Amino acid sequence: MLKITVIDGDTEQTLILEGRLAWPDTSELEAAWQNALRARSLQNTVFTGNGGNDGCNGNPPSDNAGSGNRKPIRPCVIDLRNATYIDQTAEKILLDMKRSGARFIACGVCTRHRLEQLGITCA
Repeated sequence: MLKITVIDGDTEQTLILEGRLAWPDTSELEAAWQNALRARSLQNTVFTGNGGNDGCNGNPPSDNAGSGNRKPIRPCVIDLRNATYIDQTAEKILLDMKRSGARFIACGVCTRHRLEQLGITCA
């Protein structure tokens, strides 16, 4: 069983993953990750000017749409301190998180070792 808690802070977003990161719960993990990515990018997008942004070019529609000046996306922290197992499907999702710039927190010896095998460093 997997429990996913998302905390949206002002300076960072945290996904707390507790329990088994394994099939069939990995579909929920993937969905939570995609929602987190979307929330961070939409919440941090600032548009100025009037460039006719109607939402069809991948940017959200806005009355102040335009030049696309954007604030940087808030960092995401993946908290695995209470993860008990990581299967291969979950590993692929964690690697996607890493490629997207997420930072990882883990304290269990097995979890840290598994992440290190994937090339993921953690605090």
